[in-house]
Amino acid sequence: GKLKSISPVFLCEYESKNQVQYIVKNPACNTVDDGFVPYEMKKSGVLTDYGDVSLPTNYNAKYGTASGYINLSTCKVYCEDDLFTKYVQAGNHKNENGQLMKNDKKDGAFFRRTKYCLNNQDQWKRCIAFFVTVDDDIELKNDLVTIGAGKNVFSVTFVEKENDLADKVHKLGKGNSSKWGYALSDIVLSEVPRYENFSIVSIRSMRNLSTKGYKEKCRYHERFDRKGARTMVVNRGSVFFEDYFRLNANKNLEKLGYNQIVTIGG
Repeated sequence: GKLKSISPVFLCEYESKNQVQYIVKNPACNTVDDGFVPYEMKKSGVLTDYGDVSLPTNYNAKYGTASGYINLSTCKVYCEDDLFTKYVQAGNHKNENGQLMKNDKKDGAFFRRTKYCLNNQDQWKRCIAFFVTVDDDIELKNDLVTIGAGKNVFSVTFVEKENDLADKVHKLGKGNSSKWGYALSDIVLSEVPRYENFSIVSIRSMRNLSTKGYKEKCRYHERFDRKGARTMVVNRGSVFFEDYFRLNANKNLEKLGYNQIVTIGG
């Protein structure tokens, strides 16, 4: 196809006179609110099927593991509310005659949708970003596009730039002797994962949507069909001590911006 690859989605913040700065999920092993300092690790002395695994010596159960986002240039950590404003919308689906559909699980008449809006702060502007590689004969143009079943409108602007996202993530661990594998993207699991050392992982399930072509005459929302099969996904920001975690190679998923693990520290 014309589209060769796409990077994991991340955030940018910028001033008109300054360089663009990248924001990604805060590594779950981070112990500070300003900067990046991973857990101090020590062999546990407990023999497991994978040998003597390591455990953190400075874990504080009161605060739990790290969350939020981190600026890769300034190492400033943000909570979700710093970056997003959340809107909860309740509604109902109606049939082709404008009548309210039956309130049962099959029809799914009522729904609850959560929307997020990026916050700008003072002189700083923020946006969603990704790197894309296309064939040389493709001309990318700035435009307004609609995305998703909700027809959300986005302004898309293209700038020619080298993909340096993974390199900036790797530099986040500069000066730290311990080595961590960091999930820069979501990781699609095709089998039960093997955790051979200490890990901080959050997992969710998701279902894909199939869409009908626009040549078929049907209402907009009827073009989408949610698949029944669920896929297990390791959330971005998860970490694996000593970068041991390995996936079955799937170049297609990597080209789609999934299954990308970057080494931090070491």
